[in-house]
Amino acid sequence: MLIAVLGVWLRSLSGEFVSDDKLWILRDPELTQQQGAWHPLAGTLLLFTNVLGHNSPLAFHWLAVLLHVAATAAAFALALELAGSLAVALLAALLFGVHPAHTGSVAWISALDDSLCAGFVFLALRGWIRWRKAGSIGSPWLAGLWLLLALLSKEAALAVAPLALLYDLANGRKAGPARAWLPFALAGLLWYVGRAAVFGELGAGFGRTTTHFGVGSVRLAQLRIELLGGYTWLSLWPQDVQLLHPFHPTLSGSDPGFLRALACSAGLIAAIAWAWKRRATTLAFALAFLPIAVLPGLVRIGSLGTAPLSERELAFGLFGIVLALVWCLWRWLPHWLALACCLVVGTLYSMRSVERTAFWHDDLALFRSQHAQNPEMPEPCWNLGRVLLERYRASGSFEDLAEATRVFWQGLDLIHRAQRGDGSIFATRNDHIQINLGVAWCLLYDGENSGDLENGAEDVFQQVVQRYPESDQALVGLASAQVQRGQLDEAEKSLRSALTKNERNVEAHKNLGIVLMSRGNLDGAQTELARALELRPDHLEDLIWLARITLQQGKEEEARVWIDRARAAHPESSAPLVVEALLATRHKQFDTALQLVDRALERNHDDGEALALKGKLHLRRSEKNSAQQALVRACDLLPTSFEVHYNMGALMLEHSTEEALPYLVRAYELRTPGEAADALREQLLRVPFSASRTPCELAQADLARGDLAAANEWALKAQAIEPGNGDVHLVLGVIAERRGATEDAVRELEAARRLLPSSLEARYALAKLYIHVAEKSKAIDALQELLKIVNREGASTPKDEALRRSARELLEDLRTGTVPR
Repeated sequence: MLIAVLGVWLRSLSGEFVSDDKLWILRDPELTQQQGAWHPLAGTLLLFTNVLGHNSPLAFHWLAVLLHVAATAAAFALALELAGSLAVALLAALLFGVHPAHTGSVAWISALDDSLCAGFVFLALRGWIRWRKAGSIGSPWLAGLWLLLALLSKEAALAVAPLALLYDLANGRKAGPARAWLPFALAGLLWYVGRAAVFGELGAGFGRTTTHFGVGSVRLAQLRIELLGGYTWLSLWPQDVQLLHPFHPTLSGSDPGFLRALACSAGLIAAIAWAWKRRATTLAFALAFLPIAVLPGLVRIGSLGTAPLSERELAFGLFGIVLALVWCLWRWLPHWLALACCLVVGTLYSMRSVERTAFWHDDLALFRSQHAQNPEMPEPCWNLGRVLLERYRASGSFEDLAEATRVFWQGLDLIHRAQRGDGSIFATRNDHIQINLGVAWCLLYDGENSGDLENGAEDVFQQVVQRYPESDQALVGLASAQVQRGQLDEAEKSLRSALTKNERNVEAHKNLGIVLMSRGNLDGAQTELARALELRPDHLEDLIWLARITLQQGKEEEARVWIDRARAAHPESSAPLVVEALLATRHKQFDTALQLVDRALERNHDDGEALALKGKLHLRRSEKNSAQQALVRACDLLPTSFEVHYNMGALMLEHSTEEALPYLVRAYELRTPGEAADALREQLLRVPFSASRTPCELAQADLARGDLAAANEWALKAQAIEPGNGDVHLVLGVIAERRGATEDAVRELEAARRLLPSSLEARYALAKLYIHVAEKSKAIDALQELLKIVNREGASTPKDEALRRSARELLEDLRTGTVPR
């Protein structure tokens, strides 16, 4: 039986770290952060596994699988005590072990506390039952010990005491003398004292609420019926198991799902009463096992999370249902037929479990499955979007960025529907924050790629910061937008503010280190990046940044230490070789440096830093063709690198101004204050432009930085070249509007509107201007025209989609007479 259970879950061994695994294990290998829960025994097992398994997900997955097999063995032992039949115990344990409801608990490393707790719960109850059968001599100290271990695994073990009482009542025993309960009381006291010490309060953390559902008492009562009936249904018919079961703030009493839950709850209660009346003690205990096991969650609904119906809550409560099922089959059918039925059910359970294990293989598989199963739920949208953005940052794949943009916009639509009163959608405060931040990040990355720094990313981050001032994540995003626009002082302030709200925000420390490095504060940068590395030990990016900083400081020996650490922790990475090549370049060992770069590119032919250095080394050797090939590819891979684009533009300028301009303009957009930026501006001012497009792009770049004087200089150059160009009028209109010259702004933007029949930006800017001067009807006309263009031509970029949504909201506000957002 145990081999069969093991075989079902072997597929999970190939899984990676997913979701909270990265927070609990990779970023906190010593497991010092409780994150609102206290599961010290599970944490200790994870810590030892981390030490022995060297951060390998395989080691953790083996631990999770073996803990579940051990819990299944404990379930067999308890079933044998209760049923007194080896066949019933084996079949009940088999169905328990292969049940699909355990998928998350087995395949997700962070949930292994479920199996750990379940095993000790079964042993505690078995110890109590054996003590009772032996004549209740002395006190059940062994049962108390198992209970203590169960409580140290997870607080759900609180159900042990009422389950033990249930067993006594089912077997006609009275509560008994106080000494009978002394071991349980002592275990509970020790556990409570530990929790109180950890949480620093007499309430021991029990008063904390993770989710405010925002509904009335009637809906919460209805939810409790949904949970009890849902757990019963999933225990018997796990075809409906899902990664998430959404909560609906409004639910009709005639809803089919609710009616099914009501029927299951009523049926379970009726079955318990019938078995109790018939004095079928084993059946009565087994049937009542589930409702008592989930009772803590039913009492404290607010502790269950945003998707309260969670299959993890069945970690040991499921045992009672499968025992009742097998007991009934074995008692009421011929044994051969009962055996056949159990094996068929076990086979179906196993097939479903194997199928669902694949969902937990990696973050992308997990959150894509969640999103596919729950397209009307905001949380899967931002979880999937976040993973896609991480993939985009790692690979530069525009497909990942495009998909992330789609799911974040979809999430934003769901939030708007919830705000308008759609009771089928539950959106939490965190959903609002994460989805709006996701939209802002997509705009930011799109702006990086397109060079359009005025696409609204910073505005969205600012709005999230204003609405949720406690959000350190919003401040980190805002700082990134400010860096993109060359506002390093503002970015430093945002990052320091983020760290006052959450000192453990790794991205805030890393980004602050990079900002300080850009400003020449190398000591401060080293301090921040060292803190980031402390929070996520052996992280490649942090190690490489520290190596680069110490190299700039002239601390070559220390730089070599960081290089060696990076190489040891990431032996297949190309990044340490690139930094080593930089070190060789400092000593004018150019041949050695080129060899190291070539070795790096053998490991990763898409290493942008290696290609950038390769281009510089070839330039030094006057091998311009090779330099150009390397730098062209480096520009693609490093779209935010000023140095790479500047070098490529300077190289191309020797042959063709027209071919050099795209790279020089991109460098101008990416520049930070300094000699190189000043030299680039002077160089571009001397270029004899033949069309207005490039001066307009340069004006937009200066507008993004708030430099109206420089932007106006470029706009006037563009106007001199093509006075009737719509883009020129648009830029001049925006400049006039920001200067407060309303009449000039209206004139220029109306010209842009006339000359650019498909420009969303011109119409949106004009509508905002008309709102400012209280020309409501003209603003409505401009917004309606914008929406007609989108309906006709579609929204081809994230900026277009943002303008469409903003225009729609503005139009709603104007029509309803509310203050425009």
